[in-house]
Amino acid sequence: DLRFPELLRYPSREGAQIAFYIAEWPTSRLNHWRSLLQARAIENDIFIVACNGTGHDGNTEYAGHSMVINPNGDILDELNREEDT
Repeated sequence: DLRFPELLRYPSREGAQIAFYIAEWPTSRLNHWRSLLQARAIENDIFIVACNGTGHDGNTEYAGHSMVINPNGDILDELNREEDT
């Protein structure tokens, strides 16, 4: 879970160099999505590949913005809200 930093701490201490997050974060919390991913990369010195849902399910609009982040917290690549391949 992205909101719990200690969950990633253990794999990174054991030598993991990349972590994957798959989520359905809503548009209303897009800034949280981006900030928390960057924080996890920085505090664990690890690459992050994050895939977030996009579109609308009738109740919630999902933010999209899947991204790749380096251990310095720099966003290396980011998609937008549209479906993409």
